[in-house]
Amino acid sequence: MSEQDNRKGSGVNYDDLVFDWSNPSMTTRPVRRRTEEPEQTAPAETAPAEVRLEETVEEPVQIPEEEETAGEEKRTGASARNRWEEIRRKTAARKTAGNHKSAGASSAAERLERISRKKKASQVTPVSRAVSFIRSHLRILAIVLLAVVVLIGGTMLVRQLLKGGRRNVNADGLPDYVQEQYLTINSYSRPGIATDTIRGIVIHNTAVPGRTAQESRDYFEGLSASHETRASSNFIIGIEGEVIAAVPLGEVAYASNNRNMDTISIECCHSDEEGKFTDETYASLVKLTAWLCEQYGLSEEAVIRHYDITRKMCPRYYVEHEDAWKTFLTDVKNAGTEEEES
Repeated sequence: MSEQDNRKGSGVNYDDLVFDWSNPSMTTRPVRRRTEEPEQTAPAETAPAEVRLEETVEEPVQIPEEEETAGEEKRTGASARNRWEEIRRKTAARKTAGNHKSAGASSAAERLERISRKKKASQVTPVSRAVSFIRSHLRILAIVLLAVVVLIGGTMLVRQLLKGGRRNVNADGLPDYVQEQYLTINSYSRPGIATDTIRGIVIHNTAVPGRTAQESRDYFEGLSASHETRASSNFIIGIEGEVIAAVPLGEVAYASNNRNMDTISIECCHSDEEGKFTDETYASLVKLTAWLCEQYGLSEEAVIRHYDITRKMCPRYYVEHEDAWKTFLTDVKNAGTEEEES
C-alpha cells in the first residue's frame, strides 16, 4: 500500500492538521479536524444502508512521565550550561576591562610621577643641589678630604724637616757657609758610630786661646796617629766666623762626655783667656745653632753648655756671665723666627 493510500485509509486529512505551537514540549498529539465524507450511494442492487461518518476526535496522547522528566532535565542542563557560559564570558570581559583600567591608571600614575619629578627638578636651587650632591657623595668626599689632609700634613712635615738653610745648602745638605773637612775615621776622633735621636746642641770653646778653626780641625785629625786623647767636634767656628764640619751629622763626636750619643757639638775659637767670642764667631754660632734647632725640631731650651753636663768651665765666658748666655739663647730663638718668616 502506498503512503497515499495509507493516509486515505486512516480517515485523517493531514493537510488539515493543526498543531498547538504554544506548547514547546509538543507533548500533545495533533487534533484531527472534523471532516464529513460525502454521501455515497450504493448500487441499486445492493442498496446498502446509509452510512454516516460520525464526528470523531482523537484524544491527546500522554507522554510517559519518565520521558517528560528526562526531557526537562536535558533542557535544564542545556539552559544551565548556557547561563554558565554567559557568566564566564561576562567575567572574562570584566577582567579584561579591569586590566585595561589598571594599565591606564598605572600609565596615568607614571605620567604624574614624571611631571612631579620635573616640577621638583625645576624648583631645585643651587644650595639644595649642592646639599644633595654632598649627601650622595659623602663617602667619596670624606676619602678625598682625608687624602688632602694627609697630603698637606706630609708636605708641612717635609718642609719642617727641610726648612731653614735648606734653600742654601751644599751637597750634603749643610748651609752653604759650612766647609766640609771630615776627619778620617779612627777610634780617637771620628769613630764612625751612629748617634741616637738628637735631643740637644752643646756649645764649647777651644782649649787653646788664639787657635784657628783650621788648626783645631787638624789637631783632631792628628789624634788618629798620636793617640794623645780622644777629642773632636761636629763643627768648629773660627775667630773670623768661618765654619768647618769635622764630623758628619748622624755620627758621634768625642766632645760632650755622656751626651755624645744624643747631641751635636759646636767648638768655638776665642782670642784670649777670658773666652769671649768675637762678633764674627758669635754671629756664625747664632746662625748655625738656629739652623740645627730647625733641622731637628728643637727649641732654644735644648741648647746647653758643656758646663751643664760636667760642670767644666766651658765655654768659660758664658759660664761666668750668665746674662750673656741668656742673651745668646734669645738671639737663637729670634734667628729661628726670622728664618721661618723668610
